[in-house]
Amino acid sequence: ARRRSRLRLRLVLPLGDRGVAGPVAKNLWLALGSTAVFVFAGATLLLRISQPLLRRLEETERQLRALVVTLEAKAGDLARTNQELDDFTYVASHDLKEPLRGISAYCDILLDEYRDKLDDNGRRMMTTLVELCGRLSHLIDDLLAYCRVGRTPEAADLDLDEVLDEVLVTLGPAIDARGGRVRRLNRLPVVRGDATLLGMVLQNLISNGLKFNDSASPTVEVEVLDGQRPTIVVRDNGIGIEPRHHEAVFAMFRRLHARNKYEGTGAGLSIARKIVENHGGRMWLESQPGQGSAFFFTLPAVVGGERGNCKLQNAKCKLAMSSVPHHQPELAAIEA
Repeated sequence: ARRRSRLRLRLVLPLGDRGVAGPVAKNLWLALGSTAVFVFAGATLLLRISQPLLRRLEETERQLRALVVTLEAKAGDLARTNQELDDFTYVASHDLKEPLRGISAYCDILLDEYRDKLDDNGRRMMTTLVELCGRLSHLIDDLLAYCRVGRTPEAADLDLDEVLDEVLVTLGPAIDARGGRVRRLNRLPVVRGDATLLGMVLQNLISNGLKFNDSASPTVEVEVLDGQRPTIVVRDNGIGIEPRHHEAVFAMFRRLHARNKYEGTGAGLSIARKIVENHGGRMWLESQPGQGSAFFFTLPAVVGGERGNCKLQNAKCKLAMSSVPHHQPELAAIEA
């Protein structure tokens, strides 16, 4: 007896002159001999298919099933890796920082209750120890932020103008304190990405433009350039960067200036570039000493994206500047 199997066909094959139109059929049967039945545009078509073609179709189906199994295994591995990263983040943020908090607290007690028993050199050393504890705590925070952004972003269609609005609200006090201003030269595009992570990128670039700036009126400009892919530019009138350091500034914890002149850990640009690259884009800069800096980054565009349909993901998630003294306000997103 001829074997028959019920299959769902999701193929469009070229039709020859042997096809015969028949009545509309909801349930299709594929005879594994030499006759196949397809439905196309509401009509049933009867085709003669050779045995070699059937064997190739069966082999292709087998390969696709094997590929699905492999992808499911990879997805499971990725989920386990992400869980391990979450576990590491918890340990680092709690267990590793707890001794630092204890050391800093004891130093504060010594400075407060035993100040008269310490000479000037002793008080200086205790103050330095407190500052070092704070610096190490911030380095741990930045390292964790770098680990987190390595995960796959939660992509959605979003209006980058809305993201910038959130960033400017967050940076408002810092902008006012510096006597600076941020200018938006044109409307930013609708892109595909993670609102929180892209907000971190804009916040870092804008805050750096204000920080590394000796102008009497620090100014940062944000615009998008025309092209096949949206290219966002964040330009400042700051101190500028020598061309030989254009790649070095993106290295993790790399600083070009003394810590007592400019605060921060040197992780912000490295995190920003990693976020952009995880979105399928790239980041680079153009700068000369004394002529300011322009940071460029590309993002995947949304074809036909409408601004009215875009909403920031994680509405409860806002970018915030750290309230800890001496810490650059550039990194993490916290739950409101």
